[in-house]
Amino acid sequence: MNKKKQREKDALAPPSMTIDAILAQLASMKDNSRSFIDGRDPEADAIWAADVTACEAATAILSALQDEGVRTPEEVRDLVHDYNALAEQYRNLHQQYEEPAAVLRFGTGARSAYLCPKCRSQSRPGNAYCWSCGKRLGWGR
Repeated sequence: MNKKKQREKDALAPPSMTIDAILAQLASMKDNSRSFIDGRDPEADAIWAADVTACEAATAILSALQDEGVRTPEEVRDLVHDYNALAEQYRNLHQQYEEPAAVLRFGTGARSAYLCPKCRSQSRPGNAYCWSCGKRLGWGR
């Protein structure tokens, strides 16, 4: 991207605010919304009360994030991204090591062979996990 286009893009981008600045702005918005509640118009009062409640909820969320060391919206996005990546990793590990899969059986009687459903390595009857890949095995479930 050339310098002129980058300057134009930067000019259109909203300025980045810290969590402290956002919390201060939310407090101001909450106070302003509360000042419009006057008891004359119940519908309007309900709308302003909802705005007050939303500001309080957003303040609670941002305060909790700030207590954990988050200081900027970019850090919030990073935190959410990291959480989602870890949650996906946990799901995969849970599926691999905790959720049993039916063992594949070939043959009958003493000539039967049992294979891991994931890696197809041979397994002995009764093994809880595949010795090759670690997949949890289900015997007759």
